[in-house]
Amino acid sequence: MNQIPELLTAFRAYNSGRDLLGVVDITLPDIEQMTETIKGAGVAGETEVAVIGHTAAMTLTLNFRTQTAATFELLQPEAQQIELRGAIQAHDPATGKRSTIPVKVVTKSTPKKLALGKLDSGSMSNKYLPISR
Repeated sequence: MNQIPELLTAFRAYNSGRDLLGVVDITLPDIEQMTETIKGAGVAGETEVAVIGHTAAMTLTLNFRTQTAATFELLQPEAQQIELRGAIQAHDPATGKRSTIPVKVVTKSTPKKLALGKLDSGSMSNKYLPISR
């Protein structure tokens, strides 16, 4: 079956894969290699090389649709395991049918800050929680 991914339908956050923390929009971190500048004999000037197996600091941002008691548990100043589970809608052009493909992101990280957002009747609170690796 040759499925064509179309769009992401939803994402939910779970604490250690057990408790539902909420429905979220996620900004995934950029993965950047740590580098070191090398200069000296045999190098015409300077060159920047990646340090094998090492990455720079990363920040994951979770935008919660609403505030719940479970999301405030993430503020504990200790490593939190968060599982982000979602679904990608896909289309099979041969059959014309649509299906879903599961997506899972697991992170173990420490919270940095909590923005409480705006409380407005009939709208999302847009609370966000940046988390560092």
